[in-house]
Amino acid sequence: MGGGRADTGATGRRPTVEELFGGDDPTSAAHRARDWAATSLGPVESWPPELYAAVRTVLPSTIPMLLWWGPELVQLFNDAYTPLLGDKYPAGIGQPAAQCWPDVWDAMGPLADAVLAGRGAAHGENTRLFTDRRGYQEETFWTFSYSPVHGADGQVLGVFVATSDTTGQVVGDRRLSLLRELGELSVAGADTTDAARLVARVLGGGPADLPVGRIWLVDTDADAPAFGTEPRPVASFGPLPAAPYAGDLPVVREVLRTGRPGRIAGPLGTAPDIGAPGGSAPVGQAVALPLVATGHSRPVGVLVAGVSPHLAFDDPYQHFLDLVAGRMSTALTDVLTYEAQRRRARALADAAGRQAALATLTARLAGATDLAEVLHAGLDELRDLLGGARGVAVCAGTAGIPLVVDAGLPLTGPLRHRLDRLGADGEPELTHDAAGGVTGLGARLEPGDPPGGFWLELSPPRPPSAIDRPLVRQLCGALAQALVRARAFETQRTVALAMQRAMLGPVDLPAGFAVRYQPAVRPLEVGGDWYDVVPLAGDLVGLVVGDVVGRGLPAATVMGQLRSASRALLLQAKSPAEVLSALDDFARLVPGGVCTTVFCAILDRALGVVRYSSAGHPPAILAHPDGSTQLLHGAGSVPLASVAVRGRPEAGVQLHPGSTLLLYTDGLVERRRELIDAGIDRAVGVLTESRELPEGVLADRLVRDLLPDGRDDDVAVLVYRHREPAVFAAALTADPVQLAPTREALRRWLAGLGIADPDADAVLIAAGEACANAIEHGCRFAPGATVTVRGRLRADRLEVLVSDTGGWREAGDPADTDRGRGRFIMARLMDEATVDGTAEGTTVRLVKRVTGTG
Repeated sequence: MGGGRADTGATGRRPTVEELFGGDDPTSAAHRARDWAATSLGPVESWPPELYAAVRTVLPSTIPMLLWWGPELVQLFNDAYTPLLGDKYPAGIGQPAAQCWPDVWDAMGPLADAVLAGRGAAHGENTRLFTDRRGYQEETFWTFSYSPVHGADGQVLGVFVATSDTTGQVVGDRRLSLLRELGELSVAGADTTDAARLVARVLGGGPADLPVGRIWLVDTDADAPAFGTEPRPVASFGPLPAAPYAGDLPVVREVLRTGRPGRIAGPLGTAPDIGAPGGSAPVGQAVALPLVATGHSRPVGVLVAGVSPHLAFDDPYQHFLDLVAGRMSTALTDVLTYEAQRRRARALADAAGRQAALATLTARLAGATDLAEVLHAGLDELRDLLGGARGVAVCAGTAGIPLVVDAGLPLTGPLRHRLDRLGADGEPELTHDAAGGVTGLGARLEPGDPPGGFWLELSPPRPPSAIDRPLVRQLCGALAQALVRARAFETQRTVALAMQRAMLGPVDLPAGFAVRYQPAVRPLEVGGDWYDVVPLAGDLVGLVVGDVVGRGLPAATVMGQLRSASRALLLQAKSPAEVLSALDDFARLVPGGVCTTVFCAILDRALGVVRYSSAGHPPAILAHPDGSTQLLHGAGSVPLASVAVRGRPEAGVQLHPGSTLLLYTDGLVERRRELIDAGIDRAVGVLTESRELPEGVLADRLVRDLLPDGRDDDVAVLVYRHREPAVFAAALTADPVQLAPTREALRRWLAGLGIADPDADAVLIAAGEACANAIEHGCRFAPGATVTVRGRLRADRLEVLVSDTGGWREAGDPADTDRGRGRFIMARLMDEATVDGTAEGTTVRLVKRVTGTG
């Protein structure tokens, strides 16, 4: 296999298959079972030292990694990589890469050959490949890097492959882009057929996800679908046959009848050529989705969408199609509502007052972005129309909880019952007194449960001629349309906020940490600043705080890329200086990444040591229990990608029990017309004064006391409190009455450590089971014996030992039909749960990685 020395160490002994592939995961077992002598690598005992070293690097990694070795690029990989192989596993173990990946080797083979030939590393980002790993030509996307493995003589012996399947992210972004375009589609002035054709034109622009499709509509009158008429195809996209597939119409009719989606199987057409091997492929299935419109009790149409033959029809795909149908339903609702309003407007053209009332309401609703604002506007206008009547309006709010807006009229039980009985057609309903005067007026705004509607009480009663029913209907139509827009806006806002929050650092933090984040631009949840807390091997934790130039969504986009890159580099066991050096190169490739400032550190919580490096970032602040402070500026350098630097400096600092470390971005300390040193001095003062507060309270205090009013910069704050290993000890006699006080003592100890409630509850339940078993079984022959409970917290690793002087019954003991329940509970609640029995007694060892309350 070329290159390298024959010996593998001082003794010259070569590892066995069991030693080299010693992991307990299925992939390591499959490597052990492989007949390596039958491969070009030969028996494991004959492999060169470089191959042993490479295997020991790849297999233990939790990042998907692959090793190609020798001229044939024989494959070895870790358990994290196995799911990416699909049906190619386990045959891919020890298989030449070209045989395992013949479907993509034309694209990937030259890159691997170039690395093997000594022409340097290669990489790709979101590279599109059509792989046959699940029985069909699957469209996939990959981000990867190929790195050479050199022998002692400099010869390239193999290739390290680090890769990740980014299909979900790329396809998700592609679908979001199409949904965004669909949401921006204007259907003003169009009828339902024109609107369907406009939608089909947009959907035809996404052939990878929507290869073919057809839109069916039913005829509608002013208020409801004419269900006696047949649905008709009005628009299509993709290379469909001129005539609809024979299986379409029965399914379409059923969807219109039930309002539930349906499936269509059969030859629905041929998907457009999107670059897959072999060109176009037949579309074998489609989904029929109902198109609904507000004010209509049944669907007004059906979208038949073909499923791509190159993608799995999974939950995200179904959700995407549901969103497409929802956007089209919104467009049809707008069209139908507009048509109804236009007909009503023509009927009311001779009433100038009606037009003024509608114009006033429309102006108020134009800027309404939430449901309460819509209801307030509509209720005020209706009250003004009727001369100051008392009223209440209701619609379905978040999570189905009714949203109530009242103007002097509370929503009582009888009134709620009256609203429930309002007609679904939206026609105003009146109540009269004995003299015929109108005492009440109401109408339903939207169907559903709970229903949406309003009710007005008129005092004194009005004559019937004073009630303009057509105008009330028109105002209700405007309100219904505004509610649809407000719900769409809230949905888009919810999706946007969820995506933004996913770009920020982790929410569940190890014990001792607290973070706060304040974006400068609302309603955005993120900006150009970021923080990250990255658990590493053992008691190590990576800490990053950074600041991208600019603010708002553009800066947040750059921030997300840099945060992901820094996290990946830390997980590769890079030092802080190495992380920043690698980020220099990455920032040059990212538009907007130049001059980003970053403070990167690796904290050893066991030793209380922090190693750090700074790329132009304000210094971290360290406050000790005695009130002394340090500014960590011993390893400062220029911002990322600003000027070329030869390596970056790195320094270290020792923490003491009770020391508090503060990382932050310049928005916390920077003020206009003031040196930044003054702001850092203020931060030092607040940190020193508040150093004994819990981490979460301290983070809140820093934000409250240091952030100015009217700030225009994002702020990220990260606080860490270093603690000595905390110890708990208790001894109880073998009497069940001792369980409650021991549990309470353990609860107080956990609360004092700041352990989050879910973790504390899990520890209490598991420890309680261990104590109960120790009393019941371990001491059943020794009344008055003692059970000891010892706890220790080091960094975020909590260990509890429960010891007794007896022996537990084994599972299956006929004297105990419920044996094993306690062990099962402990194993489910804890990260580790072992029971060790000796002649001297039994010890239960419980271990859990815990998070703090900050």
